[in-house]
Amino acid sequence: MAEQAGFGVIDVESAGSLAIALGLSDHGIGNVSDLLGHARDVAMAVGVPSFADLDDCGGTPLAVARSVSVASRVGIAGVHVDDIEGGRKGFPGHADVLIDDERARSRVRAAIDGRGDGDLVVVARSYAAEPERAWDRLASFAELGADVLFPVRHGYEAILARKGQLPRPLYCVDRRNVAPPPALAQAGVKFVMDNDVFQISAKLIRDLLVELRREGFIAGAEGRSLSWEQFHEVMGTPAAARLAVEYGMLPKPGRG
Repeated sequence: MAEQAGFGVIDVESAGSLAIALGLSDHGIGNVSDLLGHARDVAMAVGVPSFADLDDCGGTPLAVARSVSVASRVGIAGVHVDDIEGGRKGFPGHADVLIDDERARSRVRAAIDGRGDGDLVVVARSYAAEPERAWDRLASFAELGADVLFPVRHGYEAILARKGQLPRPLYCVDRRNVAPPPALAQAGVKFVMDNDVFQISAKLIRDLLVELRREGFIAGAEGRSLSWEQFHEVMGTPAAARLAVEYGMLPKPGRG
């Protein structure tokens, strides 16, 4: 549906991937194989480039290199690499734990080595909360050859205030739920993340299930859902049916 809406890149974010595929929270419970498997399936389902958020990519530089190599072989167009301890990520009320500078650089270097001669995009992320530390760390990732830099804890205003201080295309997210200002492109921002569709759809599904359990039916379902024809359009059924006719699986229209 994202591709059909006109988005040029699909990014399989780790929290959404683990929730949708495995029913897990994004707190070091899933592993890099879980993330790779789901991202591969998404990449195979779409015709636009698909990125994969691989968190710490397995942690050690050797694991990072292998994970990125696998990603490039299965058709994933880009990967995110974090600079935090994978097993201590994002617990509510607890700060993320950054790895030290040398370990962080080793991860990025391993990711770049792991992609080999391919054109997979390495998105190097820093979770540093202090702007200067985040920018210094990202600049060092750029020196190693990272393709895109992502200051995870810093939104639009911080990036605009430091325009020109980072040498690579940028990826960003802003938690204020506001539209990205046009000036971001001039500041070097190439990608913007938005989790709202995922979180809104999760609430919608939960509310519908509560309604179904409570009432025994969903009121006004016809007006709240896709028609079967629309659903099959989204899922690509018409194209599959045309091929089924061509391959002799189905009779040609009008022949019974």
